[in-house]
Amino acid sequence: MTSIVLKNKILLLGIRAFIKLKSLPLILVLLLSWTTVSTATAQLNPGHEVSYNYDALNFGVVVNNDHYQIYRSSQLGIWGLRKLALHLKKNNLPFPKTIIYMNSHGYIEGWLSGEYAVEEYKHQETYGYKYYHSFDYNYRTYLDGFSPYQPSEDIDNKSILGETARELFGYYPDGKNDGGVDAFIRIMNIILDPANSPILFHCYGGRHRTGIVGLALRYLQGEDWINGPQRQVFVLSKLGKVWLNPAQYEYYKFNKLLFRQTNLDFIQRFSQEEPFLSWKQSYGRLLNE
Repeated sequence: MTSIVLKNKILLLGIRAFIKLKSLPLILVLLLSWTTVSTATAQLNPGHEVSYNYDALNFGVVVNNDHYQIYRSSQLGIWGLRKLALHLKKNNLPFPKTIIYMNSHGYIEGWLSGEYAVEEYKHQETYGYKYYHSFDYNYRTYLDGFSPYQPSEDIDNKSILGETARELFGYYPDGKNDGGVDAFIRIMNIILDPANSPILFHCYGGRHRTGIVGLALRYLQGEDWINGPQRQVFVLSKLGKVWLNPAQYEYYKFNKLLFRQTNLDFIQRFSQEEPFLSWKQSYGRLLNE
């Protein structure tokens, strides 16, 4: 039985369980099985593999050459930084000198995974990196998780800063939605400056905001990442199949269950605009060397 047939059978069983049995535990087991099959069979085209993967952090090496060492991951915090350091040492890769965080979680104790963003900020001297983050009011790097063309949240108005975070960063509401195109350009300018490498960018799960930035880098590299053979995959969030180029397939590989078409649409549109075209002329060759 091919992997595609097997995955479709598993998905069909999950739908039947929901309709007939209303069995949440069974549905979760089947979804886990579907994800396992997808992970086991997902391969990028030769030369397009994100190397040195580390599933515990949703980690991958995006670019590793004489000009750039660019990594991606999910949230870090104290324990994530330790795991990252061990993984990089094991693979003879340098620890990042710059870390960019792009979500609004992680600033208050007890919210989701606690104060992991505050922990990353506090450990800059310990690990020797510069930290850009969502409440750095001098150079804010919060990014909308759907489309920066339509930022939907004013993160200053969400009461998501704990006491420690407010003491460290202050609190300056401006009544505007955050994470738009200006923030995306700000983030990319940091990443594309070779002086900031090795560099790591991440959000909470390493899927959507991280996926947008990862896609942007692949579109800047162009060539086979855009024009290479397409793959057809089943996207659970769309309950249907879609065709993806190699760059989009890499996005899918890191984000099978929570795939957002709006992320792909943003990069497809932005890649035709002047900031992107200027980056491609200045940095495209360096990213590919």
